[in-house]
Amino acid sequence: MVSSSALFGGAVALLLLHPSLMVEAQSSIPSLLPAFTATGTSGATVNTVNEDIWICPDETLTFTLCSGGATATGDTLIRLFDGNEQLANNDDSCGLVSQISSFSFTRSCRYYTIKQGCYGGGGCGGQMAIEGARVQIEPTAPPTLPAVIPPIPDAFPKYQASGTSGATVDTVDEDVWVCGGETLIFSLCEPASDPSGDTLLRLFDGATEIANNDDSCGLVSSIQYTFSGECKKYTLKQGCYSSNSCSGTIVILGAKRDPTAAPIGQPTVAPTAASTTNPTTQPTPTPTVSPSKQPTANPTAQPTPAPTASPTAQPTPTPTASPTAQSSVSPTPSPTLVGTAMPTGEYVSAFPRLFLAEAHCAPYTAAATNDATQNTVNCNFDVCPGKKIAFTTEQNCVGNTHIRLYDAAGNMLSASDNGSQCSRLEYQFTGHCQTYTLRQGCESTGTCSGTVMIENA
Repeated sequence: MVSSSALFGGAVALLLLHPSLMVEAQSSIPSLLPAFTATGTSGATVNTVNEDIWICPDETLTFTLCSGGATATGDTLIRLFDGNEQLANNDDSCGLVSQISSFSFTRSCRYYTIKQGCYGGGGCGGQMAIEGARVQIEPTAPPTLPAVIPPIPDAFPKYQASGTSGATVDTVDEDVWVCGGETLIFSLCEPASDPSGDTLLRLFDGATEIANNDDSCGLVSSIQYTFSGECKKYTLKQGCYSSNSCSGTIVILGAKRDPTAAPIGQPTVAPTAASTTNPTTQPTPTPTVSPSKQPTANPTAQPTPAPTASPTAQPTPTPTASPTAQSSVSPTPSPTLVGTAMPTGEYVSAFPRLFLAEAHCAPYTAAATNDATQNTVNCNFDVCPGKKIAFTTEQNCVGNTHIRLYDAAGNMLSASDNGSQCSRLEYQFTGHCQTYTLRQGCESTGTCSGTVMIENA
């Protein structure tokens, strides 16, 4: 058995590994991926068959459906991703079949995703081969998971970032193992965080973003998230708003799980001390004091005080002072503050009643959404009543976009494709403070893309 210890924040964490896992950090690259079939992937942008592969730097790999035992049917298209960032893609390398050739990996060891799909909306399939790996395993090899889940640290190392475009590129990433039932806060708002600049955080489960935050305390970020399901590795992407520079130390609050560890000694076979078989003192055969047969005092026949025949003072027939006709303080006709479940931080200056990190949703690409009723890309934001807001793709759209607005209960409030290629929707918010969803899609079953801008109407 091999053990390694990591000193962090004054605490020592012991990680135990199975003997079968005693290898240095290295790529785990299969020679063949599982066979796949796909349809309606709109150029491998939706409904793809995805495979995650652990790859370390200094690997140069070819992902092929053309050779090395690979097979293919139909017109394939493949894309290689690091998180949400596309690194490479290919449509036709050998006829209608795809191959990403000799891609060199330079980043730290991590999971990359190969997305397997088809050209256009047709069907295709195959089995991909991976060539060029320095260390290669067969697809049936067991995963290299730790026998004991690594403990959740008190904090991550301090990060500095710049030009992250809203924490979507060039972020400083930290992985953390979390089991279901944990509620954690990843905070830059603590005294030990020492933040600077306008920060932005995004939490990922593999390639899926599950939470994000921009301004939790002033311009500084904090994410609270309740995890569910099996124990797994999550990634926190640390970046800055827009293309600004920022820094800070993430403090992790709320962790309750300690790693299990082996016993520190062998259990005892027998009790460590002999039990007593007899009482240490003999019991007394009779009471030590005889009880008294009679009460120690005679009871009084009558109560000792006599009741007063009348009250000691006459009641006043009238009030001692005239009541005021009006109350001295007028009651408030309605609550002085509107309750809100929204964040307590500052509002975005341009939108006094709109909680949103940026004045636009993230850029989106969609296909086959049937007028934004399925396969949509959703943008969530928080609004309190009294605001009229416009949502528009008029400044940036490709194809015929379609958007729909829903409240927290899933009721559709408004929809628009603006009768032209780009969309515009205006809505007067009257409901209580809540999270609304803008479902972003395309007209009919077409393909489109754009960025929804949010502005005062």
